[in-house]
Amino acid sequence: MWKVVITNDGKRILCGSGDGSVTVWNLVNGQFVLLQSFMAHPPALYSLTAKSAGILITSGRDATVRFWAYQPLTSSYVSIQNITCNDEVNDVELSYDEKFLVAGLNNGLVLVWKRSTTTGNFDLIQTITYHTGRIIGVRFNAIADKIIVSGNGDSKVSVWSYDPAMTGFVFRSVKAGEVFAVAIDSKNHLISCPYSNPLCTLYSLKLNCTEDPRSNGTSLGDYECACTGAYLWSSTNGECRLNCSNTQFAVSTSSPYYCDCIAGFYWNASFYLCYRNCSAVPSSAGGNINATSCYCGSGYKWNTDSCWLDCALVPDSSGGNANASACECIKGFVWGAEVCRRDCSIV
Repeated sequence: MWKVVITNDGKRILCGSGDGSVTVWNLVNGQFVLLQSFMAHPPALYSLTAKSAGILITSGRDATVRFWAYQPLTSSYVSIQNITCNDEVNDVELSYDEKFLVAGLNNGLVLVWKRSTTTGNFDLIQTITYHTGRIIGVRFNAIADKIIVSGNGDSKVSVWSYDPAMTGFVFRSVKAGEVFAVAIDSKNHLISCPYSNPLCTLYSLKLNCTEDPRSNGTSLGDYECACTGAYLWSSTNGECRLNCSNTQFAVSTSSPYYCDCIAGFYWNASFYLCYRNCSAVPSSAGGNINATSCYCGSGYKWNTDSCWLDCALVPDSSGGNANASACECIKGFVWGAEVCRRDCSIV
């Protein structure tokens, strides 16, 4: 027996077996009696999920997710929709309101479907590629549609919550450790169990904002912390990160503590700014005057974004620059070999 589920009303038990079959029992006069047994996923069924008696969803080694609707007239489940995935589907879970379905694949993908209000079918709305190892378990909580994803190959349990503005699920947090099974209790606790030992770990799904050193310790709801100073809450990373959108020459942040800078700039941790990399500027002395300017070598001066010849120091020049490496010369002289030379063609 691979998996057993009980419908929310407690009146039906559905069992999935390794041979690919599903067996259904109904509660009658205080006892469970056999209702139906049928083949769902030859050669092997891996998972099944049901919240009400009306719909059953199964998955298996054949890389499919199959949908079954209960027919009261025949007291049986009939196939209504099949979805083919690109690898074995290790686990499926239906949300408590039956609006969303999540599946964990052997190749590490997590697929999310939303039920159409017009056709009743489930349409794919998101493919999550966060995990690198096979997905062992996926779960929804009963309080607010949140996906709990466990990856055995990469030893992570990641938490995702639904964002209506994005019509998809966004990353909230990650728990590290070997994973073989996950579950959520009625008090919104996450239980993660490893394969190598009998000790499971219990987590609260609510954020502890005092653990984030860039937060002021207060929460803005269950899944967001209030951040200090130049930091903003990142729903993608589930933590306070520098507000790089307001930092000149920054393009993104791959760390809570610094911004990624555009080419030619580096992150200056002392000033929390992107500084020009003066060591890569031709004719510079290698040091910074400020975030955008460099000290130039002897005979050069800073001009906007590079070191230019200081033509005021060049004999017989007019003091102006033709370009970064050339000066304008006085009448009767021409530029050549970094000096103004007499124009012998007119002598």
